[in-house]
Amino acid sequence: MMEQQQRPFFRSSMYWTTNSDVIPQALMNGFNVVVLVDVDLMGAFPGCIGMSNLLPPPPLVMQLLSTDKTTPGYETIMEQYMVGYQHFLSEAQREESIVNLLASMYKTTHPVLLYAEPETERQFLILENMRLFFRNMFGINIGWYDDMYNTANALTQPSFIPSPEFVYRIIDLLFVNAYISKKEYAMMLPQGMVPSVRVASILLSDFNCVFPTMQAAFVATCNIVEALRVEATTGMIMPAVKITKELDQARQEEVNKLLQNPNTRFGLKGVKVQQLEGMTPQKVSGHD
Repeated sequence: MMEQQQRPFFRSSMYWTTNSDVIPQALMNGFNVVVLVDVDLMGAFPGCIGMSNLLPPPPLVMQLLSTDKTTPGYETIMEQYMVGYQHFLSEAQREESIVNLLASMYKTTHPVLLYAEPETERQFLILENMRLFFRNMFGINIGWYDDMYNTANALTQPSFIPSPEFVYRIIDLLFVNAYISKKEYAMMLPQGMVPSVRVASILLSDFNCVFPTMQAAFVATCNIVEALRVEATTGMIMPAVKITKELDQARQEEVNKLLQNPNTRFGLKGVKVQQLEGMTPQKVSGHD
């Protein structure tokens, strides 16, 4: 059985804080400290990693700056801001930063600490949106660093809900960004779930053939996943996958659903960002 099934899904956790005084100690304790501040403020945070591309975009910022709690319809404006920010975080341009955070927790024992300035947080709810995004998209609860030793308060502690839907999204992103291998992906893919379009294109890249339909391509992808599982659990090197093998009725229905509905809200990889500590040596080359 593979290592990923013998340990907690994540090796480390993610925390948040608006208290800059705790940053030096967090760095000494091995945290990857990610500061969500403008680029021109990065000089005040030596040893930290900047992810300014996760800050709210100018249109949303201007929307809030032009209103306050006395403005008619303020609650509706705030709701639109939160929805817009969540959508912004799910766009392709943010994928590499989001995956970097996920990969750090999955591949290393270095916890992640997210920091935003207090006044900025009060006005633009940056950390609040990060907490909502990671909880709703990946089942990850970001803990409060300032209360990390108060284990009696479960609401402030980091946690992860390993539901099939959340695991599916996470491993999809880790695989297409080359942080886990084909066999790791196959072993962690929840039973009965069909790989996404992006994963299928990678798994099928080893085959020099043309599939007559998208459905045929996904049939082949499912067979490849099963073959990889056999190799991972038995050590037996599988012969060439029989890409014409038919699927049972249940799996065929899953394929049909996949063709109608996207399986990931992310697109192609976005801008390059600085790697978190411990990540570069862990990245998988070529999905082997």
